[in-house]
Amino acid sequence: MDYPDILRLNGHSNFVEDCCYSADSSRIVSCSGDQTVLLWDTQTGQKTQTIGKHDAEVWSCDFSPFGIYICSASSDKTVRIWDQRVQGEVATFKGHTKTVWSCTFHQSWSSWKLASASSDNSVKIWNWKTLSVEQTIENHQNNVDHVSFSNNGQSLVTCGRDWTVQILENYSDKSERKLKILAKHRSRVNYCCFSGTDDELVLSCSDDRTVKVWDRVTLANTKTFTGHLNNVWSCDTRPLGDRTILVSCSSDKTVRFWDMQDGSELRKIRTMDNEIESEDQLLCCRFSPDMSQLAVCSNNGNLYLIEMRGIVQKMLEHFT
Repeated sequence: MDYPDILRLNGHSNFVEDCCYSADSSRIVSCSGDQTVLLWDTQTGQKTQTIGKHDAEVWSCDFSPFGIYICSASSDKTVRIWDQRVQGEVATFKGHTKTVWSCTFHQSWSSWKLASASSDNSVKIWNWKTLSVEQTIENHQNNVDHVSFSNNGQSLVTCGRDWTVQILENYSDKSERKLKILAKHRSRVNYCCFSGTDDELVLSCSDDRTVKVWDRVTLANTKTFTGHLNNVWSCDTRPLGDRTILVSCSSDKTVRFWDMQDGSELRKIRTMDNEIESEDQLLCCRFSPDMSQLAVCSNNGNLYLIEMRGIVQKMLEHFT
């Protein structure tokens, strides 16, 4: 098998839990069990900045619109916002009573909203201009492990250890708010996000070793991707020609690429032949916005940037 080029980013001293590309794909931010948030150059693989440090493990990180600010969430029960221009912390949100697993910016330049999800079974919406809590949402019956905004910022999708995925349409409007519960996973749900041209789909992945695709309107589970041999921690999608590619990663030490249309597995990258070290459990996978790379976070302290050009070419040949 032909192996892709892989750039290893070595700077964390504990597991790397999450990462996020800047909009122009030139930078990537990562967070770790070593309590730090780091910024990297995606072409050289060099660490350019230590963004900041929490008082406990850091589980989630995200870029703000335009990539000036970075948010992070931690076992220290806080969400923090950092300004990379001054290399300092600009805000600390305290309100969760347990570990904060996930944080994400609303991606509209005119919005000051930030969402977080916690072991206290709640999701909070923060205004990071006024430094206040706008809303506390308590629909889950156990830890909430992830939260994502829809592209228009009007809806949320969350998932957690009650085995459910939950869509909250029009979350900020009490008269129009609608809760939709998707409950076909058979274990903890680790990650969820909206997908599709108009966010018409929802993706989720779980300790039940599957990735599921849901219709946002009918709530039908339209596809289930099986093949992983252990917990699936993360997934992402990108359009490729007239198809859509899904990628997932797992504690089975593999990254798998899938055809969203027919459900077939297109490629599997194994942890072998120095491609990725054999003890690596893979905790997060993210396509770069320009589709030139795939970032993969590992429990051994490394962040890997996989060159996608050859993989994309093989997939396009497969589709023709």
